[in-house]
Amino acid sequence: MIEFITNIRRNRAIKDYVVVLGVALNKRYSPQEQFTVKQIDKTISDLGLSKRFTGYAIAMYRHQESVNTLSLYRIDQKLLNQLREDIASWFFDGWLHYRAQDVVHLGKPRGWKGGSPNKWVADQARIGAYHR
Repeated sequence: MIEFITNIRRNRAIKDYVVVLGVALNKRYSPQEQFTVKQIDKTISDLGLSKRFTGYAIAMYRHQESVNTLSLYRIDQKLLNQLREDIASWFFDGWLHYRAQDVVHLGKPRGWKGGSPNKWVADQARIGAYHR
């Protein structure tokens, strides 16, 4: 039962890391291939996101170990690769070479991009897709 609850919390945190954190990192530090651990950590704190699973956030937005991954979180390249394998299997069909901007792209909204619904209806009528 405890493992079930932990998995729910982990999944919620990961969803926030994909949807909220990536956009905030891009806004604060401009789009990058990978972000620093301190940038990730500070943004998580400022947004009030769960810090319990920060290792996953680091694996999403970094692909190389650094001094800070080791000193602050004790994440070496081997552990980083293991975390990235989990993320790759969940989101990228096992593709391990994803970068920070690939994760950011996952969090972008899809579908309707705004505009007047009347314009959409008019466009559909014009091409014959809208029938009364």
